[in-house]
Amino acid sequence: MRLGQHAVISINLSKKNKTKAGKILASEKISSPLISIIVPCFNTSERLLIRCVDSIINQTMKDFELIIVNDGSSWEYTAIFEKIVKKDSRICVLAKDNEGVSLARNYGTQRAKGKYIVYIDADDFVSSDYLEQAYGLMAETGSDFVIGSIKTFSDGDDTERNLYKELHTVEIYKVYDEATKKELAPRLISDIIYFEDGSHINRGPVARLLKKEIADHALFVKGIKIGEDIIWNQRVIKLCKKICVADAVWYYYCNNVESAVNKYKEDAIACVKDQMLSLVHEVDMNDNQMYFAYFERMFSETRQQICRAYLTRKENDDSFIKKYRTFNMLAQQEPWSWVSSRYFDLANIKGKMQYILFKSRLYFPVCYIKDRFK
Repeated sequence: MRLGQHAVISINLSKKNKTKAGKILASEKISSPLISIIVPCFNTSERLLIRCVDSIINQTMKDFELIIVNDGSSWEYTAIFEKIVKKDSRICVLAKDNEGVSLARNYGTQRAKGKYIVYIDADDFVSSDYLEQAYGLMAETGSDFVIGSIKTFSDGDDTERNLYKELHTVEIYKVYDEATKKELAPRLISDIIYFEDGSHINRGPVARLLKKEIADHALFVKGIKIGEDIIWNQRVIKLCKKICVADAVWYYYCNNVESAVNKYKEDAIACVKDQMLSLVHEVDMNDNQMYFAYFERMFSETRQQICRAYLTRKENDDSFIKKYRTFNMLAQQEPWSWVSSRYFDLANIKGKMQYILFKSRLYFPVCYIKDRFK
């Protein structure tokens, strides 16, 4: 596994500790829930939404509320939401006009009653001990923010359907404080932390537990269609005194072909530009690690969103020459115009090649050829 080189601590959350935490929560008679779970929903299929909700209401920790934010779903979803609310008294559905996942999460956060916040996407699901383990680590370490890992699977894979019922043991975690959290911040922009079981730390807002007082001051940026979660993580990190990263699978990401990340994006250039111009205000570009992470993210989004989700897609019937010219115009626009030899000096061999291709205007042709032979 790769958690970094400093202060890796091995622990076992014993059955004794788990039972004690459970008894305390069960015996407390409080008017507000301990944890608020926010699930934005916009026309998610009933099957996936039900699976998500079932994985939540079957949590081993019971002290939570589930807030489903209906982000302007079509009218036929009324009956689906009514059926879901009847499943459990801890579930409520809040309706709002469709404004995107960022504002849906903000809407739920601002109305949440819990002391802690969890975000889950409606087409994914979570392990049944997610809340118990995350809260146990938060109490054990005194952290403001706890991050677990995710596993990715393809929708329709029946072997994965009941994974949320499996229980796990947290054996390794790492705590970052005010002095060391700067090591984590760039990794949540460009680098993914992988574990031996194939799981990884996601750069989004999921598989996490966060104090609500921090969530209230680190809301998602309005108007950012791609990468809003990257910006959110940086905002959260700056507000936290202590962060715990655990080698524990809490979240199962569904690779759904109908999801937003897989769709053709005609406005990809504007989306990537908005993301990167917003992100630059959240990071210290004087720090070499952060500077490098920023441009690694820029190149990654350029390749994935602009090249693969827009220029080389079959839905785009522009000629190759027009696509080539469109891409080359990026070099004169911020933030692409900011990339300099400083990035080249910090990069590995792959990064140096990426820089050379971009500066020599061969970047798009190479991506185009790679996509055609994929």
